Amino acid sequence: MREPRDGELHPIGEVLAAVLQDGPDDVPIIDAEGLEFVQKALDDYLTQGRALLAAVDCVLTAAHLLEVEKHAEDAARDLVALVDRKEVIDALIAINKARDAERASAVARQADRFQQFTASESKRRAPGTEPADEEAPDGAVKLGNFHFPKRL
Repeated sequence: MREPRDGELHPIGEVLAAVLQDGPDDVPIIDAEGLEFVQKALDDYLTQGRALLAAVDCVLTAAHLLEVEKHAEDAARDLVALVDRKEVIDALIAINKARDAERASAVARQADRFQQFTASESKRRAPGTEPADEEAPDGAVKLGNFHFPKRL
């Protein structure tokens, strides 16, 4: 399944929109068949790595909106239960471990670059940070060379 572009509804969102029904007092509900349909759609993302993150985000956002704006606590609780299944949690943990490994290698590369930078025996220094006992290069003016009277 492809990732949605900006402004497009995620495919899981389209599934959710299709299974939501009007309940009593205009409170949206999702029946057992609809929940099973959403679960199958969510399970399709379990092996797709980071695409699962967007799918889970869409389901949790829908659950939040149902609870807060539509006062459909039961439907929201059912959607959160779909995300809270062991298969989904294990897949999310695997994604986080893979991302941690990527971050660790990036940090190690940056640490190596920083070590090369700090370990170099270069004579280059920022202006004004050279030790006081070093001789100034020809043509340089050191502070204190010009003594002006304090009063004119």
